[in-house]
Amino acid sequence: MFAALSASVSAPTQAATVFANFDTVTTGATVDEHYNGGKDGAGVAGSSIGLSFSNFVTTTGFGETSAPNLAYNISAIAIINFASGFGRVEASYGAFTPGRFEAYSAANGTGILLGSYVLVQNNPFAFDRFAFQFGGLARSLVLDAGATQIGIDDLLLTDAILAGVPEPKEWAFLITGMLCAGASVRRRRVRLVLA
Repeated sequence: MFAALSASVSAPTQAATVFANFDTVTTGATVDEHYNGGKDGAGVAGSSIGLSFSNFVTTTGFGETSAPNLAYNISAIAIINFASGFGRVEASYGAFTPGRFEAYSAANGTGILLGSYVLVQNNPFAFDRFAFQFGGLARSLVLDAGATQIGIDDLLLTDAILAGVPEPKEWAFLITGMLCAGASVRRRRVRLVLA
């Protein structure tokens, strides 16, 4: 039993995640299919991790978490699609005015609204980190920026099914605590019987 507990403590949680920091996208180009096995607006091919971007362009020189690039919306509504689905969103952002991210069950901001997150106005030259999680499996993330631009960087999407699974070490601590409590009760019973 101790060996099983030890193995579960050391085993990492394997959540499916995708990450985009926009650094391989050409500065000043639209992101487009760069992370979906295609090309950015300048014709540069990127990796194939299943992320597709609509109405996002790259720039540099603001508060991006990772140099050289960040991405920002070029229209009031910008969309990120991920066909494999996700249940948690994390990113750094800078906003001149408030905006909102909305997670939908289908591509291009269609289907059921699963969750939303308000991006408060902050210093766009010093990005803040945000994260939000929701029930269900989202396939698109819509940025509603209104009449301004909101920059994002270090975008991380995590699989919905695995996002809520407890860490193995949490289970190990819980089981160990229950075993210790059981042993303590048993010792008390033995003492009462002997007395």
